[in-house]
Amino acid sequence: MYFLSDIGGVSIIDRYVIFLQQKIDIMFTIAQIGFRNELS
Repeated sequence: MYFLSDIGGVSIIDRYVIFLQQKIDIMFTIAQIGFRNELS
């Protein structure tokens, strides 16, 4: 994995994983809000 490291020392794959996790968290939050709105 080290050959993909940039100046910051964080590999491109690590950044991509973090990006995907944030996207999933946002989608999950939106789904929860939508679910609550349907119930009320």
